[in-house]
Amino acid sequence: MGCRIATRGLFLVFKDAEATAALQKQLKGGFLSQAADQVDAAVTLIEGGDAAAFEFAGKFLSKKRKDEELDLAVSLVQALGLKGGDDSKRVLVQALAAQKPKEWITAAIAIQLLGLGDETGIATVKAAMANKDWTNLRLEAAVALGRRGDLSGLPVLQEMTAKPGLGGALKMFASGKSRPDAESVKMEVAYALARIDKPEVVPMLVALLDDKSAAVRSSAAAALARMADPAALEGCSRALDVDYGTLDGRSVNPEQHAHVVRSSALRFP
Repeated sequence: MGCRIATRGLFLVFKDAEATAALQKQLKGGFLSQAADQVDAAVTLIEGGDAAAFEFAGKFLSKKRKDEELDLAVSLVQALGLKGGDDSKRVLVQALAAQKPKEWITAAIAIQLLGLGDETGIATVKAAMANKDWTNLRLEAAVALGRRGDLSGLPVLQEMTAKPGLGGALKMFASGKSRPDAESVKMEVAYALARIDKPEVVPMLVALLDDKSAAVRSSAAAALARMADPAALEGCSRALDVDYGTLDGRSVNPEQHAHVVRSSALRFP
């Protein structure tokens, strides 16, 4: 693990020739190589803009994969989304065209594409919001649409706070079988609303300030404090009247209220 971290740092920070060669060799693989090792190298190389890594990702995401390779595909999709740029969009468009419709990985690719400004899979993104077994993909779909001014996902997020779905997994694009509880879903919805950052999300966050869970109330306050839209100021004012419970027998209100005030002052001097 330490060697991998060092190699990654040498490549990304210093463009070290030996580190680059080692990662490219790992990417190519060999007779005894593991797909996981190749993908691990590809993720780092994509971050550094290596052309061979984009080519590898395109082939890996477009081929027929084994079930156990889904997590590896997810890692590549995430890496491409984080890197952005024309090369990432080109690979994701290629990968999207190779997927079967109505599958989880297809929606994940389409969402990343939309986040990069490419509407090739926008119909798939909208369809993903209707699948109640895809909790976090529904969240990510609503965010990707909302950040482009399409607020059609807000009713979905509203529904999730009223009747939180228990399908999917909380970690973005994780393919595990864990089922999130209602409190966790509401916290994730609050985070999603902050990322959408439009005036229309403020009433939903204010409503979450009245939730019975102190953790949800705290998440709603943090979401309001994170927003850059001036409409959040009204919600931040409301957040200062909320009780956020105790930790180890001590009220956490001073810290929570101070965070809201500091964040508001920084964003809206």
